[in-house]
Amino acid sequence: MFRIGVRTAGPVGVALFLVLALAGGFAAQRRLAPPMRPLDAGGLALVVAICLALAFARRRPAWTLAATAVLTAAYAAAFYPYGPVCFATTVAMYQLAIQVPAGRAALACGATFAGLVGASVFAAPGDLGAAAIAWALCLAVPLGVGTTVKLRRAADLAQERLLLAREVHDVVAHGLAAISMQAGAALHVFERQPETARQALAAIRDTSGEALAELRGALNGVRDGAGLAGLPALVERLGRGGMAVRVRSSGAAPPLRRDVDHAAYRIVQESLTNVARHAGAESATVTLAYRPDGVAITVADDGTAVAHLYGHGLAGMRERAASVGGRLEAGPHDDGGFRVHAWLPR
Repeated sequence: MFRIGVRTAGPVGVALFLVLALAGGFAAQRRLAPPMRPLDAGGLALVVAICLALAFARRRPAWTLAATAVLTAAYAAAFYPYGPVCFATTVAMYQLAIQVPAGRAALACGATFAGLVGASVFAAPGDLGAAAIAWALCLAVPLGVGTTVKLRRAADLAQERLLLAREVHDVVAHGLAAISMQAGAALHVFERQPETARQALAAIRDTSGEALAELRGALNGVRDGAGLAGLPALVERLGRGGMAVRVRSSGAAPPLRRDVDHAAYRIVQESLTNVARHAGAESATVTLAYRPDGVAITVADDGTAVAHLYGHGLAGMRERAASVGGRLEAGPHDDGGFRVHAWLPR
């Protein structure tokens, strides 16, 4: 019912609801008792008007709720038979709840409830309790469901923004770290080895282009493109800046889920970016230990361990690991330097 009225608030949705309302109304009038009366021209006009109001449920939810409530109250006060047409306010209440603040939706629900109960009691004075329960269910349930859906959408949007911010941080931070290293190498040899300096400047050009491409992909919502297959290019970029990175692997590489593969790459990228920016290390080692149920990632350097504690990189890596059901630990290792170890399941 909700899906038809809300998601297809156009000719098809209105037509389907109208057919349902008329069929239910004609069926209900077979068991009428005074003072209820069968559908006549006036009753049919009210049913059609109520259904037509639903065409505006998505664009004008408050207006739609008011219109359906007033028309349904008139329908009830005129002693026409109850039926599916009464659920028009349910559809309108749901649509209002997912679009406006909860407080406003609750006030609208209360006002609508009072008006409809009053109209129902006017038609059947002895049925106050039954009318109150029926209209409470027709209005309170869609209010609660709609509010829940709205909160879930808001939470999903916030999570999406967090993921995008993390992607942008990783891309930009790594790109700038690599460019900084390459620029430093170029300045160091600019006078004595111009050819080497030229190569470093070319590396800066390539790195910036790759970073911009990754950034465009992140902003366009493509966050599963980078994976461990891109590790050689990552190592090469850092190597052109003067940092030696060794990659070791063991075990048969199992097919990883795209989100796990992407998280693994970003964890290695962020770890090496931290090495380049903070640790003052001359070398780093990346170890990938593949197992049937996942992959263990270790990134160790020979720099200054305490320098890794600055910034938000470690927290971001832990969140990435947790997002795919994994875990991450980081801290100084016995041989000096810093070590990041992550386990990501398939």
